[in-house]
Amino acid sequence: MPHPRRLIWFCQTEHVAKQPEQLALLRDEIGLTTIMPESPICHTSGFRASPEVAARGPFEDWRERGEAWPKVLEGIYPPVSGVIGGFDDTDLCRVIEAASAAGIEVWGHIG
Repeated sequence: MPHPRRLIWFCQTEHVAKQPEQLALLRDEIGLTTIMPESPICHTSGFRASPEVAARGPFEDWRERGEAWPKVLEGIYPPVSGVIGGFDDTDLCRVIEAASAAGIEVWGHIG
């Protein structure tokens, strides 16, 4: 079974949110079909958690719990999903809306 051609951009969320019209341009110019937004602020392509979820979240103090991560002394930390309280997902929502309007798929990832 042949698969459709796919061109994926692993993009920085905040960069694309500043100029969301880039997506339609890249679709037309190079055939962009899919994006996978990544934010250096929350480390993943995550939405902001509700206050209730953030209050229950096990990730708030992960940096202070080095004993839970065997390789922390080597500077190797666990991937943490984008549910850390206070993360503002406005840019991510703007990127998703622009991608949808341009007919571009949005993929996410964890870690």
